[in-house]
Amino acid sequence: MRQDRLDRLGRRVGRVRGVLDRAAGLVADALLAAGWHQHHRGEWRKRRMPTMTTEMIPATDTPTWVPAELRRRAGVIDPDTAARAGSGDRAALPAVEKYLDNPAAAALWGDAGREVLVRWVRMRSRGDLVAEEATLRHASALRAALAGPSPSALDWLLAERVVLAWVVLTTLELWQGRVMEKVLVGGKAKLFVSLNVLPKHIDSAHRQLMAACRTLAKVRRARLPEVLALVTVPAPEAGG
Repeated sequence: MRQDRLDRLGRRVGRVRGVLDRAAGLVADALLAAGWHQHHRGEWRKRRMPTMTTEMIPATDTPTWVPAELRRRAGVIDPDTAARAGSGDRAALPAVEKYLDNPAAAALWGDAGREVLVRWVRMRSRGDLVAEEATLRHASALRAALAGPSPSALDWLLAERVVLAWVVLTTLELWQGRVMEKVLVGGKAKLFVSLNVLPKHIDSAHRQLMAACRTLAKVRRARLPEVLALVTVPAPEAGG
């Protein structure tokens, strides 16, 4: 009886090992298909291969967000060309396209995220050019730090969303501080309405910032290819 039980246990262990071996084979095939390799029969590593970096798309060839730097790199478009293009004269398109071949020019005119940033920074700075320029430089440096070394287009986009959400949130918080100062120090009771409204906008902006940060963090943590989620491991056979 004892030997029979040991034999049955041995057969079950054998079946489990077979399932584990098949699962390991499926995972290995999935990793290999996704461009990974096993380093010296040990840990799995991603093979070095070309990825979509900022050098591949004009919008991120020039990563700075500072308008003065972009204008310096972009150069000046011919005034006559700019006037004709602004009026919808399609005959100016060849000259416009030639000008926009410069990635800095394309970023200066086409980076919608930078335009949103500039508008919020100007509202925040209220005409103070030192504060405006300093905030733009800080935002540009923060986006680059969040994107990391050799960033992909997705890295740039997610880092941009985090910085924009941060600028919006801090701008609203500054407004709230200014309103409170006028109410408490200046005695302007009519501004109590703003004190009731601003917290709702601040709360919404805070949620957007946290959501952007979580998305960036999730992308950074995604080390294994998604194809692994498609691997189906067969269940062990019953009996024994």
